[in-house]
Amino acid sequence: MLKRVEQLKWLYSSLAGVCLVFFLTLLSSKQPATESLCLLISSIFFAIAFPIYVAFATAEISILEVQPSDKKIQSLLGQRWVVILTQFVNLALTVAFTFLAFHLSYWIGLFMLITGLIVLLALRKFILQLEGKKPI
Repeated sequence: MLKRVEQLKWLYSSLAGVCLVFFLTLLSSKQPATESLCLLISSIFFAIAFPIYVAFATAEISILEVQPSDKKIQSLLGQRWVVILTQFVNLALTVAFTFLAFHLSYWIGLFMLITGLIVLLALRKFILQLEGKKPI
């Protein structure tokens, strides 16, 4: 289980880095975020995701330092609020990237949105099969 926590530490650190790179790129841009609604919405969702990913990475580092039992780790990471927050932040990052794509081009955003929906449906079916449930 500690190996999984180590992987999550690097994943969440990387995702926080992606958010930070967005803001550093925005700072070097000549266009203010307020001039484009899509860029503004994207910025808001990157701003929401950044501190959550930093907190997640910090939590994973704390788990690695304490090294609790596998059962304790599973009970901590499986708490309802942790699962909901994880799903929320992943959705926030997806929305941030989608609006960033729409800022770049309507067509890029549209293709990203359509591809994302197709993959989401396929992934949902895969997960249901993995859990032994019948897909709808």
